[in-house]
Amino acid sequence: MPSHGLIPRILPLSFLSPKIENLPAKFLLLIGRSLRIRGLEKKTSHRWHHYGQPLGLAHPTSRPNPPPKGRHTNRGARGQRSSNPPAAAGLCPLGQKTRPSPDHRRSRRSRPPARHDRCPHPPARPWGSRRWPLPPRPRFASLHRPDACRHPRGHLSHRAQGSHRRRPIHHRTPPSRPVIPPGQTIGIVGGGQLGRMLALTARRMGYRIAILDPELACPAGPVADLLLTAPFDDSKALRRLAEASDIITYEFENIPTESLRLIATLRPVLPDPSVLQICQHREREKTFLQSSGFPCPKFEVITSAADLASALREFPDQCRLKSSAFGYDGKGQLALEPGADAGKAWSQANIPRAILEEHVPFVREISVLVARDAQGRSLAFPPFENRHHGGVLERTVFPARLSDPVANQALALARQIAEKLGVVGLLGVEMFELADGRILVNELAPRVHNSGHLTVEACHTSQFEQQIRAVCGLPFGLVTPLCPAAMFNLLGDLWDKGEPDWLPVLGLPGGVLHLYGKTQARPGRKMGHLTVRASTPEEAIRLGHAALNPLRLRASLPPLAP
Repeated sequence: MPSHGLIPRILPLSFLSPKIENLPAKFLLLIGRSLRIRGLEKKTSHRWHHYGQPLGLAHPTSRPNPPPKGRHTNRGARGQRSSNPPAAAGLCPLGQKTRPSPDHRRSRRSRPPARHDRCPHPPARPWGSRRWPLPPRPRFASLHRPDACRHPRGHLSHRAQGSHRRRPIHHRTPPSRPVIPPGQTIGIVGGGQLGRMLALTARRMGYRIAILDPELACPAGPVADLLLTAPFDDSKALRRLAEASDIITYEFENIPTESLRLIATLRPVLPDPSVLQICQHREREKTFLQSSGFPCPKFEVITSAADLASALREFPDQCRLKSSAFGYDGKGQLALEPGADAGKAWSQANIPRAILEEHVPFVREISVLVARDAQGRSLAFPPFENRHHGGVLERTVFPARLSDPVANQALALARQIAEKLGVVGLLGVEMFELADGRILVNELAPRVHNSGHLTVEACHTSQFEQQIRAVCGLPFGLVTPLCPAAMFNLLGDLWDKGEPDWLPVLGLPGGVLHLYGKTQARPGRKMGHLTVRASTPEEAIRLGHAALNPLRLRASLPPLAP
């Protein structure tokens, strides 16, 4: 029967007789050592051409290629698990153990180290070793703490090379998005006044602009390099916008998220469509805020008149019925007084799904605009103080007249919400300040915001530039206020008797007039805005009222309230 022992690696047998060659390996080792002692090695040195040639099993078991997996799972895709490394030592005949190296010959430790460089091969088994080496495999996990210095209880920073670059896995810096430098094209879904001001700022920074909007005469069209006139759900137009752009953003919420997801398969869309899916739907928005622990008004989901009747009993005071989807500037809202008829109110709302929200006795309405980049860095503008009339923003004062604790609370809330949503871009957070100093979150807008228009004149960096910087991977600009300011929306009501006389407004010290280029004026439609800079917020308000009240009088509108 052929022997399955290990053939010695250093003893040439060609000069021995066949009888001696058939001896067991144990005796051959002794004979070889004796021959060297007697000086016979020198006489036969010309026959020692196989000296040091590695040999495997005498009769290796055949196996197919590639070899099957080992007993343990191989390292994962990120190299985070320990691999199944092959033994690195030479063959040790007859199962003898290696002698400890000098650095382990201490009284405390006399056995071979627990590693692969000085230990014997494991016993032969099916699918064992062959005469030629297997493909190399990884030995040590790149981020495995115990073998950082090839000994237990090591640390990542103990590695000899690159220790300063080693970090624990859960503290890794998130991968950064590629920077979109000036000269590239920014695609904007929506061509309203926000898209217009965003495009004007981007062009000043050196970017080209592509716009998608259903209207040919949209405000952003004249300042765009490319205007695509098509519905927001036109797949052909969406693909063309993606092909013409390097990165894509949007200017308002009423866009089908399916359209943005289609573009996202071709180009980056920021903020992510998943953020818009939450913020464009009041029910999802309120549920997100409530489940995340952010303070918000109490609400109930309404799907029928019966639901509304039951919810009205939970809100005995005044409350507000709001449509779940596609509501902005006060649209899709209905104020309900105590004892309101649920059936009549539900029929009047004429919506399939809504939320009933409690009335909030707020002291003032405020908003915070926070910019966040792909690395998680965020920077927020100081809070804005807002006043609405008929659900539409009428006036913004900057900075808001808040105490420091309330302002810091609002800023912290906005940053936390942006972090929770994973926003990359600009997020507008509308809030209520209560009499006891608490803050309640009202609405979210993942875009440039109406209250931030005055940042063009009142801040080092406008909200439009900050949005571009965030989505293009550029450093943030300063948000420090340059001066107090007030912004007044100019609605289509001022055009009731024709184009207003803008000469007194243009002569206002510290005043800046912005008209959006809309061809048709309608009551409640935003046609432009006026920004007034002054030494104090109160002075800015007074100057704005003095300039606009004559125009309102001409259009048979009541004067602005102080």
